[in-house]
Amino acid sequence: MRIPEAISGCWNLQSLHLIRCKGLVELPESIGKLKKLRTLGLNFASELESLPQSIGDCQDLQSLNLYFCKKFREIPSTICEISNLRVLRIYGDSSLKQLPSECTREFSNLRTLDLYETEVTVLPHWVTAIGTLECINLQGCYKLLELPKGIGNLKRLIVLNIEGCISLCCIPSGIGQLTSLRQLGLFVVGCGRDARISELGNLDRLSGKLEIRNLKYLKDLCDAKKACLKQKNGIRNLVLNWSLNKREELASNVEQEQALLNYLEPPLQIMYLKIKGFRGPCLPRWLMEQNCSSYYEGTTVKNISPCQYLSITNMTLSQFPNLKHIQGLLMFPSLKSLELWEMASLEELWTTTSGFEIQDEELSAQCCFPVLSNLSIRDCPQLSSVKPYFPPLLENLFLRETNLHLLSPGSFSHMLPPPANESSSSSSLHSVVPHLKQLQLHVMRGSSSVWELLQYHTYLETLCINDCNDLTQVPESIRSLTSLQRLEITQ
Repeated sequence: MRIPEAISGCWNLQSLHLIRCKGLVELPESIGKLKKLRTLGLNFASELESLPQSIGDCQDLQSLNLYFCKKFREIPSTICEISNLRVLRIYGDSSLKQLPSECTREFSNLRTLDLYETEVTVLPHWVTAIGTLECINLQGCYKLLELPKGIGNLKRLIVLNIEGCISLCCIPSGIGQLTSLRQLGLFVVGCGRDARISELGNLDRLSGKLEIRNLKYLKDLCDAKKACLKQKNGIRNLVLNWSLNKREELASNVEQEQALLNYLEPPLQIMYLKIKGFRGPCLPRWLMEQNCSSYYEGTTVKNISPCQYLSITNMTLSQFPNLKHIQGLLMFPSLKSLELWEMASLEELWTTTSGFEIQDEELSAQCCFPVLSNLSIRDCPQLSSVKPYFPPLLENLFLRETNLHLLSPGSFSHMLPPPANESSSSSSLHSVVPHLKQLQLHVMRGSSSVWELLQYHTYLETLCINDCNDLTQVPESIRSLTSLQRLEITQ
């Protein structure tokens, strides 16, 4: 497909949209004669590789949008000559690797530079001279290696979205000068003369998601304190990532690691929290029931009542090699999904706030997870007990490389009503687990007698058993699963 050169005769054309022109290889040079063109959009032009040099003659062009043009790889340098350009958007799955290295004229009106999911590796330095920029979207630019020094010059920036830039190794200093910034997505702790995490302290308007990566390089606890994460009430999704490799799991200053996480306290309005690669022996104070941690001159002050993360719905704790016990947690009244992954030393999980032993009564202990419906436990080989039992409304349970004894009726005793004419002490062996609907077991090991524990889960609707090599035949206990609608067994 070709656009004829005669299009230049449409001298009054102001808006040109080419949608799903899959065979479009190039635009005609005559497009530069469309002096009144204000909007040019190309959607799903899968064969288009570049724009003609004459695009720089479209002086009234304000918005240039290319959506999902997979082979698009080059922007002509003449693009810089369009002084009225406000939006430059090359969006989604493009082969673009760089912007023009030199810009002959300075953009004087550009507001939005959107390179979402392109293959750019760097931004040219001239970008930092565009004082009108309000949005730079680099989300999903997985090959991006660095941001230009001088990024702090862009005082009008509201969005600098670098979420998903997995190759980015640092943030240039000066990021803290962007006091209007509301969306960042990612902060990478560097190990040289890069931005310090303390620069986040100036960015009070941050909202949405924020991942802080490479915390393994953060050595100055004062910097962590000055980041003031707790005061950033707009953040709803927080990821604290040490970015460890396997050799680094155990090599750390345990006391410093513990203090560091204590200082990285999230805002109370958080909805999603993920902590990955923490090497301390205990969970941070701000997750614990005993106190609400606030810091003054390095001293922890115990308040009258504990902090409550009332809004948090999803929490993931991953790669904690030195954590042996999870107990004394806050109550999370809205938490629906909890993931515990790769905790080689974890031995027990308490699901009540007090963590006291349960005897005749529960000592007024509250359930930490009153509405939790999804629980995933992966690669926790030492975890043998959930005390005193699983959360009361648990519907979906995922277990991988974890002890099969967690499926014993005692782990669900709060759900098991005593049969008629029997004492509660002997009831668990004759009862069923009413709430659990979906159970996934991956790479589990156990004797045939252990697999018979499935018989107590008669309300199961979905059962998936994958890569459990010790299971040589379908367990007889499956006969009891009268509610089962889907059964999947793979080796």
